[in-house]
Amino acid sequence: MGVIGTYSSRTERLRIVCDHYLDLGQGLHEGSGKAAIWPCPACGRVSFVASFDEGLAGCAQEGCEIPASMGLLEFIAYMDEGLEVGDERGASEKFGEILEAAVRREQEYEAERKERRRRAREERYWQKGLERARESEQGCSEERLF
Repeated sequence: MGVIGTYSSRTERLRIVCDHYLDLGQGLHEGSGKAAIWPCPACGRVSFVASFDEGLAGCAQEGCEIPASMGLLEFIAYMDEGLEVGDERGASEKFGEILEAAVRREQEYEAERKERRRRAREERYWQKGLERARESEQGCSEERLF
């Protein structure tokens, strides 16, 4: 997801919601991450498109119950089983929950990365100490020979 601090952009908000409902990793990305295509949750055809730059998502398949072009809140209302289509207040609250979960995941990921870096640093220090101990041990035994 990158730096979550940019979530205020329309692009990043749509990415977060698509990741929540559709899993960004499963999308077939087009052109430097500006759009992604998934199998449509309603009709099953590989026709569900998110245009991140435009902040719009929908199913391009004619006759599908999901509209071809929806804004963020309409998209959430369509995708979330607990919401009625058109329930902007509910969709807005749901987006808040989705965003909180994304921020929490990003923070946990960052904490894990820091912990892995700390452990790797400790391992390197330990290895250097071990090498120095071996070198000084060899130096001592060579001195004893003479």
